Amino acid sequence: MVKNKMKNLGCKRHKIIVLVNIGENKKQDLQVASQCVWDTKTDDSLHLTHITNDVYVVVNVFAIYQP
Repeated sequence: MVKNKMKNLGCKRHKIIVLVNIGENKKQDLQVASQCVWDTKTDDSLHLTHITNDVYVVVNVFAIYQP
């Protein structure tokens, strides 16, 4: 769903990568990390977190320019 909405933005020269973590919220800590080769002029990212009493959701979206 997230990836399809990103594709509808018309970024035809970008590769869209979406990582979603969903889990049960038991008051635990969670750390999410990623690493890649990055061009600050053309690449971008978006990070969203949503937490309720029952679940947590972490969404990472990366737009990598493809020449």
